[in-house]
Amino acid sequence: MSIDQLHTAACARGAASYRDPTTGYNVFTALKLQERGKCCGCGCRHCPYGHDLVPDAQRARLRQDPWLDVNSAPHRSCDVLSWSGGKDSFLALVEMAKEGTRDVTLMTTFDGRSGQVAHQEVHIDDVRAQARRMSIDLLLTPLYPDTPYLDRVETALRLLSAQRSVERMAFGDLHLQHIRAWRLDNLGPVLEQLGIAPHFPIWEVPYAELEASFFDSGAQAALSAVTEPSLAGTCEVGDAFTPSWLAALPEGIDRFGENGEFHTLVQPPASPWRALGGR
Repeated sequence: MSIDQLHTAACARGAASYRDPTTGYNVFTALKLQERGKCCGCGCRHCPYGHDLVPDAQRARLRQDPWLDVNSAPHRSCDVLSWSGGKDSFLALVEMAKEGTRDVTLMTTFDGRSGQVAHQEVHIDDVRAQARRMSIDLLLTPLYPDTPYLDRVETALRLLSAQRSVERMAFGDLHLQHIRAWRLDNLGPVLEQLGIAPHFPIWEVPYAELEASFFDSGAQAALSAVTEPSLAGTCEVGDAFTPSWLAALPEGIDRFGENGEFHTLVQPPASPWRALGGR
C-alpha cells in the first residue's frame, strides 16, 4: 500500500498513527494532529493546517495533505460543494444559499506542485481569495501524480468529518450525464461509506434560469481558459462573461462551456455566501 492508502485506512479506523513500512517509524495521522489546534511548524507529513507555520522555502519542498481554511464562525454540520472557482460551482452555491438547509464548506482539488486548479487555469490562491471574500470555509485538497484522486478526496472528507458532520456533497453539473455517472459510480461508494449523500442542485436547470441567477447575484466572471479552436480570434482569456458576450457566441458553442470550450473565474460579491440566497 502507498503512504496515502495507509494514511487513509488509518483515518478510516480513527487511528492516531500508522507504521511507515520503509522506516518502521510510527507516523501521526491528520486526525491526531488536529488535536493540537494549529500547525507546529515542524513540517509534519500529514499536517492538517497546510504547514501554515513552516517557513516558505521549506513549505515549497513539502508534499502537503488536505487542510481546511476557516473563514467563518464554527459550525457543527455542513454540506460540501465541489468548487472550481468558476460560474457553475458558484451557481450551485447560489442555489444552496437559497435552500438555506445548512452551512456549506467548499472543496477544491489542485496540483500540489504548481498550485493550479485543473481545467480552470487559475491558481489556488485565487480560490482562497474567493472563499475569504464570501466568508466561507475551504477544504484544500492537493493532488500529486503518484496519488489516486479518490484516495485524496476520501482523506480530505475524513479530515472534515472529524470536525463537523457532513450531510451532502454537491456538484455544479448541468446536463452531462457521463460526468454525473462517473461521480456516482466512482465517488459514490466513498460518500456512502462516509454517510454523505450526493447532491446536484442545478442539474438540468434551463440555461435562461441559470443566466438570470448569475447576473442577478452581483457576481462577475471572466474567462480563465479558452480551449475551443473555433473561438480563437473572437474570445480570449480575460473577456468578461456578460449577456453581450453570450449573445456573440458562435453557433454550436455551449453557452456555459459544458463541453470544455471555455472556463471562468468568478469574482463573488463581497458579502457572506448566505446573502446569495436573499438576492
